[in-house]
Amino acid sequence: MRINNNVFLSYLRCRYKACLLLEGRSGQPTNHQALIAELDSAYNALARTALSRRYASVNTGNDCTNNQPLITFEAGIVLDAFEFVLDALKKETNASGSEVRHLPVIFCRSDRIPPSEELRLAVGGHVLRFTEGSSPATGIIVYGPNCSMKTVRLTPKYATVERIVAELVSLTTGQCRPPLILNNHCRACEFQQSCREEAKKQDNLSLLHRMTEKTIRQYNRKGIFTVNQLSYTFHPRRRSKRTKARGHPHSYPLQAMAIRDHKVYLLDLPTLTPADTQVFIDMEGDPAGHFVYLIGLLVVWHGQQTCYSFWADTKEDEAEIFEQLDHVLSGMVDPLLFHYGPYESRVLKRAAAAPTVNSSTEAATKVILS
Repeated sequence: MRINNNVFLSYLRCRYKACLLLEGRSGQPTNHQALIAELDSAYNALARTALSRRYASVNTGNDCTNNQPLITFEAGIVLDAFEFVLDALKKETNASGSEVRHLPVIFCRSDRIPPSEELRLAVGGHVLRFTEGSSPATGIIVYGPNCSMKTVRLTPKYATVERIVAELVSLTTGQCRPPLILNNHCRACEFQQSCREEAKKQDNLSLLHRMTEKTIRQYNRKGIFTVNQLSYTFHPRRRSKRTKARGHPHSYPLQAMAIRDHKVYLLDLPTLTPADTQVFIDMEGDPAGHFVYLIGLLVVWHGQQTCYSFWADTKEDEAEIFEQLDHVLSGMVDPLLFHYGPYESRVLKRAAAAPTVNSSTEAATKVILS
């Protein structure tokens, strides 16, 4: 199998997945993949329309050798181990019009361009080197709901791209095989079931939540390769009185021991400030916290529970759900807020910095960040 767009992006998320794809393996497609494909298809249509309005001469074919159109959509390049498709190519000519070159163009739905998309653009420039003699210095990304355009410098990224391409080529020849390491991408991957079953057979260290590849390598250098082996390395230590950090750092050996013994272990009993009103808050939105579409509250007052849910259908409706949150919190006296993880803290901090924020959101932010 040739190195294509899917293989390259898969490598950035999981090297083991890229290896499976290059071996011709197929998994069970997930609903998340179907949704992403549908959203990307709709956005690509919008981006093409935006480019068509900006540039008059457009070719909708996939022949990137045609120098006549100013924009070529779905430009396919097949060369040796590569089968790469760029969302578009933009023709560039020098002042005299004697030299014609092309700049790679890709589409990105997100309003903030992730590093993986810039690398995808750079690999397009890398492949163009084989057809045009040299790699373009810049490329274009069409991104965000308004189809904004950004010019990205590609020259600093070619070293990284060449290293990744060399590793992918070695995978195609079977010279090496990356280890199986479960990560956050597994939840949206078509190989999630088969990889998890294989990880359980291996008693793989990546079965532990939060376990990173770097940490796995550190344990491997110590001769620890399985969860069971790691579970026997836990030794409780007395906490120094001079430490200023609250709580304890996450302990992988303790986590492994809990799995081995099928028990829940506590290093310290949590101390909670008594309060008449307890508020459990949960938010759902994009991973970066730039748009929150749901705020859920569970209010416990003298043993009585009350639930609230505030929904935002669009980004413009987000301010309204924070106003609803303000209205509920403003009617409470010294509530004790509970949340899981740092996500709610980041969102409330952003909301408190908004120009139209109310005092209750500021108070909630101070409570939840303390």
